[in-house]
Amino acid sequence: MASIEILTDLFSQMAWADAVMWKAVRTFHGAAEDKWLCGWLHHIHLCQHAWLNIWKGEPVDANAGETLDLAGLSEWAREYHDAVGSYLAALDETDLLRKVVVPQTDDTFRQPHLWESFVQITTHSTYHRGQVSARLREIGGVPAQTDFILWVGLGKPGADWAAK
Repeated sequence: MASIEILTDLFSQMAWADAVMWKAVRTFHGAAEDKWLCGWLHHIHLCQHAWLNIWKGEPVDANAGETLDLAGLSEWAREYHDAVGSYLAALDETDLLRKVVVPQTDDTFRQPHLWESFVQITTHSTYHRGQVSARLREIGGVPAQTDFILWVGLGKPGADWAAK
């Protein structure tokens, strides 16, 4: 299996996991009032959008998405996954070795390869989905199961963003 296929699987699972997480959030009536939950949801998708902008050589807005409510954040997440899917589809194996310049770093920072930044955002998102799940449980919600191996076992389903 080629590296691009493995990395594409990581992004496909991330999209599925984000959509499943959002269904759990939308199901819990108190989600919109919880500042911690809303903060982590914003952070997940801010980072995802920021990395896509970095990869595309576009400016990063550190305040993007700040004014969105939960419905807006969910839509912003879906838009990211659509955009990153198109971005990934245009890559080949040689693109993965391209260096990515991380904003606000100096000459002592070893700039990552594109593939390394892909691992960064997929694992970073996983970490914060865990925080969302823990917080949902703390405030009385029911978190979603988003493990990679579950996604594989389910036959690698696509992300379902339909509100339920």
